[in-house]
Amino acid sequence: MRIVDEQMLQRFRTAPRCEICRKVKLIEPHHIHTRGAGRLDISCNLISLCRECHSCIDNAHGKAMCLAYVAKREGHAIVDVEGVIHWFRSLPKGLDREAITRRAFNYFDPLAFSLALKAIEAMPDQSPVASPIRKRKRRPSPIRERAKAARAAAYQRAKARKKAKA
Repeated sequence: MRIVDEQMLQRFRTAPRCEICRKVKLIEPHHIHTRGAGRLDISCNLISLCRECHSCIDNAHGKAMCLAYVAKREGHAIVDVEGVIHWFRSLPKGLDREAITRRAFNYFDPLAFSLALKAIEAMPDQSPVASPIRKRKRRPSPIRERAKAARAAAYQRAKARKKAKA
């Protein structure tokens, strides 16, 4: 499931300071689980970083450190934060907010559910589940077309044999 929320990104861009070094600098939002792994613009997957910290996090294995800072900010355990992120990534496309809330209620314990509910409530209204990925239309393959024609011919022959027996 992909959640695209420009307002959430803007909130993290306009944060007053870096969440790691606490310096007041130009801030960039950082996705703990990358956008390529399924874009999730939810608060427990984002952290506000200055350019120096962002480059250090990207170069080193900083996912665990970012999760620790996010868990502290959200007031939850690291396991809960990572669990909510992975759960959102595993949801099928096309679910509305109510269906997502019901699934979260059945899946999480009360503490982790409160974190998931906070993310669900912050989702954009106009498109709760945005998936801008479009599948390419396949060109008809000559081999596929021949196989399709062969299946149709075999079906017609079987139908004719059945008719001839009757």
